[in-house]
Parts: sequence; structure tokens; C-alpha cells
Amino acid sequence: MILKYVNLLLPLVISFPNLCYATASANVDVLLRRGFLNIGNGTTKPVLTLKSPSGGWTLNQMVTVSGTCSDVTANPIYININGSRYFTRNQNGAFSRTFPAAKGKNTVIVECRNLAGTTFIKRTFEARIPSIGLKIILSNDTDGAYTDLHIYEPDGSHVYWVQTESPSGGKFFLNKEGDSFDTPGFGPYIYQNVKPLIGIYRIDANYWPGGAVQHTLGRLTVITNEGMPNQLKKDIEKPLAKPGETVTLAYVVFKGNNQQPEIIVPAKNGKNSKLEISKEILDKWKSSNDYKSDDSNNEDYNIHLSSSEETKDYSEIESKSIKKN
Repeated sequence: MILKYVNLLLPLVISFPNLCYATASANVDVLLRRGFLNIGNGTTKPVLTLKSPSGGWTLNQMVTVSGTCSDVTANPIYININGSRYFTRNQNGAFSRTFPAAKGKNTVIVECRNLAGTTFIKRTFEARIPSIGLKIILSNDTDGAYTDLHIYEPDGSHVYWVQTESPSGGKFFLNKEGDSFDTPGFGPYIYQNVKPLIGIYRIDANYWPGGAVQHTLGRLTVITNEGMPNQLKKDIEKPLAKPGETVTLAYVVFKGNNQQPEIIVPAKNGKNSKLEISKEILDKWKSSNDYKSDDSNNEDYNIHLSSSEETKDYSEIESKSIKKN
């Protein structure tokens, strides 16, 4: 009997040699070994200055957040832009990092923390720029670890740190610290597309620890129609503990015809999410390079055609996993 099951499973292993399996979020070892943020060891409350942004308004799509913190051991510096969390390194008391701005009012909060407490500065400015249709931000809470962001667009384009632009206008912002474009720890990696394609976007994270780092907490923020009345935003946290593992964190579906996009978290709370999409979108997804299925992974979601669509020859796709490229 055992040999029978081995013979059944062996072809799957051979067919999908690069398939990676995610560590379960509720895994006891993951929960115990989850990374924790460091604070400075100074015993005097830090003095913080914020040089940029200075307020007012701008026509630039990027904003530089820079300043100083009196405690050189306070690392990282915490930055919150419009509710999205970022980290940047304290470089001997100074910090500087550039981020995409949002259409309209932007609120920036910078914090410097040590044993004596937290000092923060809040500043606002207005960005007179177009709305961003899709913005994706991936960060982690551990220095020295890579959590690489991979975006698979509906037309099959793969946008990540090697391929930073796509034909549809997708743009990837590298994790730049000073003059380095390859600095591990914290992130963020950022993807944005002013006018996303109709169809399904898949968002993956690939975890590579450095040195003695064994675990981290990945944090994904997905925003659609940023700065508009119909803006959607979802924060997703996923513990990562297995070196080299690739995890699908979310799917974003753009339906067209002024319909609200949907942000889908696969297998949330142990249950497969269900999403109704049109036959047109399903066709595009099935014909793209992103549609590669295998029944051996149960951490993906079910796709159902909308009830108004003709279902002939388009039966439900149950628990189809995506091959990690």
C-alpha cells in the first residue's frame, strides 16, 4: 500500500522540482522564533530632526524622508507614510530614504526609539500627481534577512529585483540604502503600476536569511486606487522561517468596467478563499504563463465564475496551486 502511494506521488515530485511549500503561520516553531525589532541602547531620550519633507506641496511622485537621530544605536528608524510602515537604517546618526508619494495629502511620521523612550515627528504635504492604481510594499522586521518581492502580472510578466519594469508600466523600487542596491534587512521592496492590467496579479515573497538569522515576519501592504475615494488597502503579515521558501502572500484582481478590485489572501485562517471572476479574466489568466497548476499544495484559493457567466466548459478550479518560478 505504501509503495502504491509512493508511485503516485513520485511523478508530481519529478514534474515540479522547483515547487516550494510555505511554513504554516501557526507553526509553533515559527511563533517562538519570530524576529523582533531592535531599539537603541541609549538611556537618554533621542533627539530627532526631520529635514525632508518640509511640508507644502510637490509635483514629484517620489518623496525623500531624511533627518538625524542623536542615538546612533537606534536602528532602524521607523517611518510611517499614510499608514504604511517602513524601516530605514540609522547611518551613524543620519538617515535618508526615498519613497513613492500618494495623490493628495500625505502624512509622514518618523520615529527614533531607544531604552529611554520614543521621539517622533509628524509632517504633511500635498502631492499633485496621478493616482496609483496598484501599489505593493513588502518589508520585514529583521536586519540581515532578504524578503524578495516578486510580482506576476496578468500578461505573464515577472517583475522583481532583476526585472524592474514591465511593458504595462509596472515599476519595481529596489531596497536601496545609501549607494547600495543590495542591502539585506527591513526592506521595503515596492512595486507600483499607475494603470494595472485587467486580470489577476500574484504577489510572492522569497525568504533568504543571512548569517545566523533564522526567521522573520514579512509584512505586505497592498493598495489599489491610492488617493481616490474608492481606495482599498490591506495589510498582511506572514512569518517566514524556512530558508529559500517562496510564499504566495496575496492575489489582486482587477475586473474592469469600473468594478472595485479585490485583494485575496490565500488560505486565510485555514480556509480557502473564494473569488468570483468573469469568464474573460479567467481566460486571460489560464492563457498566461502564471497559470501552472498542481494539486499537491493546499495553500491557494478557489476561483469561481460569476453566477451570471456561462459556465459550460469553465468548471470551478479547485485548490489549484501556482508553480513558483
